[in-house]
Amino acid sequence: MHPSFPSLARAAKGMGFVIHVASNGTLPNGVRILKGSVDVMGFSVDSMDPQEHDLNRKHKGAFEKVRRSIQNCRKLGIKAYANTPPNVYIADKIEEYVEFMNGEWGIPVGFCYPETGNRGYFSTDENIVSVLSHEKIAEFFRSALKLKKGGYEILNTDVYLREAVEYAKGNFSRVSRCWAGEGVYWIDWHGDVHPCFSKEETLNTCEKWEKYSAEKCNDCFTQCFREPSSVISNIPSLINELKILRALS
Repeated sequence: MHPSFPSLARAAKGMGFVIHVASNGTLPNGVRILKGSVDVMGFSVDSMDPQEHDLNRKHKGAFEKVRRSIQNCRKLGIKAYANTPPNVYIADKIEEYVEFMNGEWGIPVGFCYPETGNRGYFSTDENIVSVLSHEKIAEFFRSALKLKKGGYEILNTDVYLREAVEYAKGNFSRVSRCWAGEGVYWIDWHGDVHPCFSKEETLNTCEKWEKYSAEKCNDCFTQCFREPSSVISNIPSLINELKILRALS
């Protein structure tokens, strides 16, 4: 954790932002310093099986630490949810996974798109994410949409889940344009502003930020940028999904 993060989060919250943190959950006691400065925490949970999660994370006891982190969030008034891309542990057990998170742990679920371009999440080796076929990924997101419509607590918008299916199938013309660098940005550890994780351009080199357009870019479908982009592009059709925002407010 960046040493200045708690004070930065408090400052941003004071400006009216909703503060979200993504975490692997392995520092359950560390959650306490975020009280009052963070609204929502998303925890990476690869499987509902403790051994599978620990094996993938190469961290004995990781599953139990995530569970304790979520419990601490509840005590501190911080909303929590589970987050994962499709992976071999849950690809054929998505309903079981969602039922476990919604029921046993009492939290919603959010799904992110696998970074197949670099063979998985920030890894160059074959792993539980990269081995999935595009067809399997499409099937996974179709199932997620069906479960959401069936009443399960899945935080992704319907638009994002539908477009994840189309992206997996290579139907880029049926996917909303990416707004990275215009409506969505990435600020790195040093405070430099970039369009997204994969672009090297630095936009804040002077007082007036550089312009950038990712309108024709389909290099990835990273949730951090593509789901907000789909919201920007489909605001009228998403009005009925305001319950998602209420769940996090």
